[in-house]
Amino acid sequence: MFNKTQKALTALREDILQKKYAGTELPSARKLCTIYNVGRGAMKVILSELQQEQLLFPLSERKLGINHKHSSAKKRKLLVISHPFLSYGWAGNISFERKSIVTDAALSRGVEVEFTTKDFINLNYMEFQQLQARHYSGVLFLELYHRETVLELLKNNIPVMISGVEENGDLPCCRLDYRQVGRLAAYELIRQGHQRIGVVTGSLQKFIFQEILRGIRGAMAEEFLTFDPELTAEISGQYGMVEDEVTLLKLLDTPRPPTGIIALRRNRIMLLQNICRQRNINIPQDISIVGFENPDWPGIAANDLTMVNDAILQLDKLTVNMLIDWISTGKAPESMIVAPSLHPGSSIRNPDENS
Repeated sequence: MFNKTQKALTALREDILQKKYAGTELPSARKLCTIYNVGRGAMKVILSELQQEQLLFPLSERKLGINHKHSSAKKRKLLVISHPFLSYGWAGNISFERKSIVTDAALSRGVEVEFTTKDFINLNYMEFQQLQARHYSGVLFLELYHRETVLELLKNNIPVMISGVEENGDLPCCRLDYRQVGRLAAYELIRQGHQRIGVVTGSLQKFIFQEILRGIRGAMAEEFLTFDPELTAEISGQYGMVEDEVTLLKLLDTPRPPTGIIALRRNRIMLLQNICRQRNINIPQDISIVGFENPDWPGIAANDLTMVNDAILQLDKLTVNMLIDWISTGKAPESMIVAPSLHPGSSIRNPDENS
């Protein structure tokens, strides 16, 4: 929806809530176009949205009525829950952006937002009673959640969505296509002439990393290349872990080292870059790197790395709209899997140029 249409939607909604229009009948669409300075096509979209929100209802083929009972009710509100760690350090910057995206997306649909960084490891009975008492229309989790909490909310008919979840399951969510992340990264290296491709990953017990690795293997198999499991470095990514450094050094010092590496998530990318600097391994002259993370992270932007974008802000906006659609219609949406995109940089080079 264009900004002009959004502004008109917000203005008309607010006027209805403030009872600007007396009686039960809304002015004609033509008159509303003049009042809110939009075309008839835009007004059709606006009126359709307000009917979904149950603020308006059809009186006849051409006339709409105002649902005063609904419009006099308390404004709808979302509870947005994020883990406390998202507020620290660089993650705090992303957290600020995510709050802005979520707030703007919700307000454009006439829904208020309240944020909390409480770590909902569990939702006890008293907390659940308090949650119900606040009259939240729905709950949005950013990435991390507690399964039992989500199931309890759903059981009590409170719509819940999870944005950016890194697991596979039956809970309503909007997430990235992680297998396609691996395919995009691998194809970009293959396109530049790389055949020995290494991976710096997190625990392969986790769904996200399993899927990315499947995507890498699949892309290589389609190009008749063999993936060497010895070129996989599985590290925690935690700051100061000596074991992680040892694992990366082993990968780089193997008799037939990779010419290109796919590094997953910012801490592992940063550690790989540091190890390369320590060993005087130049990027991309000596080794090429493709990462998976938000390309706006300072350590990525400064080094102009080629990245598969984690699209977290896009996921948040989509999830907010899916949740509000659920609230408006009473119909739970299907989970959505979003295709990733490649953010080109200068960290890849044809390995033959290094000879």
